Amino acid sequence: MIIEELIEEQIKQLKLEKAEKGAIVCNIARKVPLFKDTEMATKIELVYLEELEYPVVVEKDFYEVGEEVVFIEPDYCVSDTPIFQEYIRPDGDITKSKLGKINGIPLRIRAKKFNLHTGDGHPVYSYGIILPAIEVKKLLFENREFLAEVNSNEPVINQILKITKYEEPDSKEEGMYSGGHNLPFPEGLYKTDEVNFFRIASCIRFPITLIGTQKIDGSSITIGVCPSHPEGFICSRKQRKKLIIKRKVGFRHLFNNSKYNWIEKVIDFMYAKFFGVQKDRCIYEEKENDDTFVKVGLPYLKDLLAMENNLILRGELNGKSCKGSGNKNNPSAKEEINIKFFDIDKEVRKGVYEKVDYETFSETLNELWLNSYLEYSPCPVLFKKTFNSKEEIIEACENVFKDHLIEGIVLKTPDSKFSAKYMNLEYDSKK
Repeated sequence: MIIEELIEEQIKQLKLEKAEKGAIVCNIARKVPLFKDTEMATKIELVYLEELEYPVVVEKDFYEVGEEVVFIEPDYCVSDTPIFQEYIRPDGDITKSKLGKINGIPLRIRAKKFNLHTGDGHPVYSYGIILPAIEVKKLLFENREFLAEVNSNEPVINQILKITKYEEPDSKEEGMYSGGHNLPFPEGLYKTDEVNFFRIASCIRFPITLIGTQKIDGSSITIGVCPSHPEGFICSRKQRKKLIIKRKVGFRHLFNNSKYNWIEKVIDFMYAKFFGVQKDRCIYEEKENDDTFVKVGLPYLKDLLAMENNLILRGELNGKSCKGSGNKNNPSAKEEINIKFFDIDKEVRKGVYEKVDYETFSETLNELWLNSYLEYSPCPVLFKKTFNSKEEIIEACENVFKDHLIEGIVLKTPDSKFSAKYMNLEYDSKK
């Protein structure tokens, strides 16, 4: 296959139905003028994309309706490369950037509030960024040697653009995390990462009944017992934590009451030289991991083991020592560290787990609570109603945000087969 055909094939794979999260190829569906009071803005306008509901503010008349573009989703980080310079350093000035900062450099895509409106008087938000598809194709061509070596059918655009999903840096305050003690995520379990409502709104079939629960701003935690892990496990969003770890507690000397002196150093050097093994004189002991995920999650895991429940609990670890998104307005920031649960999984076939329906989730959580001294608190329910259009869903969520500055709402059908997150753009803009 010639390189031009290969590039076109990669672009096709980025279409919404096949895209990885991150970069999506789509077309400009419509353009909406913006106003300051009654005067039309002359430099920027709002655009919407086909099959997507993300609002994006762009330079006025830079794009045409129907034009192919590459959209990059919120909560991804761009790279400090030429193709993103107008986002990182508009007109060469880094202080004008609308991106969130990572280590002092604006790289994180977030909601940006504009004090303009579309005619209704309400301020608009830009949520995501777009690039002309022609520029991305040019970049693919410039990296054609890398592209030609790719054997996978998966799109490689995220690698070419060097965009990455934002991950909250580990904080070691109050023992929040202990690095170097992570294991692979258990097989057969999905990783907690809800799809954004704006991405799939056009795919929803109406009428639809949805339960809206508060999206807690914390860190995702998974606690469970299953046949492949009968001892149980505790996971962050991506990794399984070691429950027991080795800690160095002392040093074994050749001579009593001796410090590590030059004689021992010579002996150890000769041992390594002749036997090819470095002598380890450290004394270790096994102890429970002091990682906060393990400290907070272990009592719940012990409950499941004692009750002989092969269940998987999904929740949000939140509170004082959980930074979450880092938003200073986080309503959980003043609470003692705790877990708010949002899902329970059960095995549907060997090694494969799925969410139980919401009624079963609530009943199971109550049963666990009744049989334990621990609190099994669910994420607060904000509403349950039947909707006939996406506009009704948007209105219901935005009405909640008028009175509650929360990170967002998780929308879920009663059978838990469908779920998506509706983010509060005002909250996201403050991250």
